[in-house]
Amino acid sequence: FTVLVVFVIAIWGKRSSPFVQFLQFSEGVGGCIVPLLANPFLAPTKYVDIENNGTYSNMSNASSGPDNASMVVETTETNFLIKENNDITESSVKYAYLIVAVYYGVVGLLFFLIAIKMKTIRALRQDAKTLNNEQPTESTKAPLNKRYRVKMLFLVTLIFYAHGGVQITLNGLITTFSVEGLQWTKYLGTSIASVSGGAITLSCLLGTFATKILSQSQMISIQLLIMLLSMVTMVVFVQMHTYVLWVTVIFTGLSSGSMNASIYSWLQENVMPVTGIVVSCSMVGKSVSAMTVPLLAAALMENVHFMWFTYLLLGIVVLLGVIAICIYASFKVHMNNQNAQCAVVT
Repeated sequence: FTVLVVFVIAIWGKRSSPFVQFLQFSEGVGGCIVPLLANPFLAPTKYVDIENNGTYSNMSNASSGPDNASMVVETTETNFLIKENNDITESSVKYAYLIVAVYYGVVGLLFFLIAIKMKTIRALRQDAKTLNNEQPTESTKAPLNKRYRVKMLFLVTLIFYAHGGVQITLNGLITTFSVEGLQWTKYLGTSIASVSGGAITLSCLLGTFATKILSQSQMISIQLLIMLLSMVTMVVFVQMHTYVLWVTVIFTGLSSGSMNASIYSWLQENVMPVTGIVVSCSMVGKSVSAMTVPLLAAALMENVHFMWFTYLLLGIVVLLGVIAICIYASFKVHMNNQNAQCAVVT
């Protein structure tokens, strides 16, 4: 998916924001419908008879294998004889993977044809400018020196670490927090996790249209503000009213879902081309976040107090805002230095 983001940005350049947002939205939609599409290919539920010292009972066996055979389990206390009533049907899940393979093959073939026809991404961008009667414009990105480049790449890694920590922790532990901490039912716990995922997906769709009205800097500022207010509200009021968790989770999902694409687009417009090294840094940040933040949250929830789930999320959101401010401040300082050097030369 990240490669597709780079490809879209390379094609449309500064105008890529709505396309990146919609690409993120399509990924979320795919994640929602794929489990439903896979259901017909799963093995059906089987029923087996259990003989326990002459007494029979019936139970369901959700998993089944390719061989139709009885199984005897012997223990020191009693003997169990399990035998199936019906012939076991082999799972058709291999066809689901076959469909996925065909899909990826078609996508790869389409990109291969595009590469052959357009020769290079530069030619494709030039064609787009010609169709829109646009004249090539000079890039607004300041020239990069090595120190500035390394610093920005480090900050990119940090901001994606923080952003990934918010989404991964929220989606991964919200059910545990609501069920074990707030004593919700498991049904409500899984429901709020689904609502969180739906809000993130909807955020990307709304971001597609928001990019037509707002700049990337404005979008990121609004997203950070909403996330911060949501987390503060969750920390203060989540134990008082049930609906607080629903509202804050929805607003956090709506604000954080489209931020990933907004960060990529802002970097492309203002700092450096979003190519392999930028994407690699972002993936490193997300991966490290996925390994460390949920583990830390789970340990604090289990060994200290379940409310550490909200405290940690609030801390990560604050960290995300601080890193965003550092990136913007570094960018402005670099631009001012470049303008001052140009003024001296002229």
